[in-house]
Amino acid sequence: MPQILPVTTLPRLAVEQTPLDAAEADRLARLGQLIEEAAPLPDVRSLAPAIRELFPTPAYQVGCGGAHIWLHRTDDPSRLAIILEDR
Repeated sequence: MPQILPVTTLPRLAVEQTPLDAAEADRLARLGQLIEEAAPLPDVRSLAPAIRELFPTPAYQVGCGGAHIWLHRTDDPSRLAIILEDR
């Protein structure tokens, strides 16, 4: 029987809004660095705890979908950023 190897992917960041201030710009830059330094992962959602540390509540909401992580400002329904599996 052939061996089934786990599929790994690199995370990809898409920032969808302009930072509100220098602090948010710094957080997004650190998020970009975290994504760039990530090794191939079997599930990009494993980065969610580190992203929640960068973007803490109550100012931000970080959640996961099927194969992505989304980031919102709590007071804005539009997505600030999304981290996707780059296949």
